[in-house]
Amino acid sequence: NGCSASDSMVIDVLTVDITQNDTTICEGDSILLELASHSSSSYVNDVDGNLYPVVEIDSKQWMTENLKVTRYSNGDPIPNLENDNVWGNTSSGAYCWMSNDSVTYSSNCGALYNWYAVSDERKLCPVGWHVSNNEDWKNLSLHLDSNTDTTCNNCTISTSAMEMMRDSNVWLDNNGVPLANISGVTNSSGLSIYPAGIRHFGYYNLPGQTLPYFMPGGTATTFWSSDSTYADSTSVFSISRYNPQLNLDTNEIQGRCFTLSTANSSNLRSESYPPTFGFSVRCVKDAGGLNIVSNNTYLWSTGETTASITPSPTQTTTYYVTVSNGVTSCKDSVTVTVNSLTAGNILGATNVVAGAT
Repeated sequence: NGCSASDSMVIDVLTVDITQNDTTICEGDSILLELASHSSSSYVNDVDGNLYPVVEIDSKQWMTENLKVTRYSNGDPIPNLENDNVWGNTSSGAYCWMSNDSVTYSSNCGALYNWYAVSDERKLCPVGWHVSNNEDWKNLSLHLDSNTDTTCNNCTISTSAMEMMRDSNVWLDNNGVPLANISGVTNSSGLSIYPAGIRHFGYYNLPGQTLPYFMPGGTATTFWSSDSTYADSTSVFSISRYNPQLNLDTNEIQGRCFTLSTANSSNLRSESYPPTFGFSVRCVKDAGGLNIVSNNTYLWSTGETTASITPSPTQTTTYYVTVSNGVTSCKDSVTVTVNSLTAGNILGATNVVAGAT
């Protein structure tokens, strides 16, 4: 009828193995071939088909990668604004790639979105998920660090939680040198926060000083919060090497965000910035949202569609099986060796006295 719709789901990414190690049988025998399939991790897909790993922390499911969707959840395209002046003067949703370079940055860093895209009613996150909000971030920090200050604004809320959130292998120090082994960084939360960079629009410019519109990846990352504290403000949580804290700040006509960074010390802050800034997005599963889907189907080379089969081959045969959950598939094979039976000779006398054996 000319209409279309899209949905999202959390899936299990499969591995599959045929469990039998001894696959040699005698002619005329049968053998049970049975699968041991399991999920290596859970993923959720967006409207573009991108898959994001999911980790559960304190009963909440978080994406472990930054969002990189280029369409709203209803399928409408989000404008990709590369020009600085156009970006800074728009009052509608937009995204960009760090340094306008999707080839280099889209995979690890995801996209950078302005606040208008975050707050658009068409929604950025997959159906059943939402842009992480202040409560999500503060509860996450509190779960990782019991000393988290959940009441402050424009301040450091934790000095240690960020160390449990960030990937230790991809951050740079104040001199741009890779920090391969940052003391105390464990990424024990599994969030694997990557220093994806941010997009400025002249907010920090001082007289006689020109600030680049992009703060490059490797040094900082900031996440929009979906909460708005003031009528024209938004929220962010940020991590940057220039201000190494996890912070929560609020200022009028600005947005809320959470920031992480690298430097001599590490803190988690929540801050506020104008809606024309470009920040990363992490999505969190809604309460009662989509559950993991594990509707596996099986197809053997014999045509059978069960998780196990019991063939009786008459000669050495290789059996193949494909397991699929509707999004991803994996295969395995096993060779069953058949040893033929041969007639033996009965040796000795063949003449016997009646009644003897």
